[in-house]
Amino acid sequence: RTYIKKQIFERYKDNLKKNSKIKFFDIKKNETPWSVDIYLKDVKKLKKILKKNKIFTRYVYPPLNSQKIYRHFKNLPVSNFYCKRGLWLPSSLDLKNKEIDKICKLINKHIN
Repeated sequence: RTYIKKQIFERYKDNLKKNSKIKFFDIKKNETPWSVDIYLKDVKKLKKILKKNKIFTRYVYPPLNSQKIYRHFKNLPVSNFYCKRGLWLPSSLDLKNKEIDKICKLINKHIN
């Protein structure tokens, strides 16, 4: 499973690496990505486009300082910046390469 998750992540990254509007955070060799998250300015637009094509995504978790227990932590600009721009792409172990390629093609077509 670890190997498959890494392959999924790398396929997305390879397909989207030339898109200057998309940001990835690299993973280390000893890490396994739990999800494939990308970051971009107009995340809502992309989510809507993908949904229209029956590709379902989720926004990344909100910043920790938005949780009641952590509200005393103020002014976390980096956390707030990325959490507003993050989108989790499909990353099921059953996902086929052609499906990843289709998702990336749509992203590259509409976000450039």
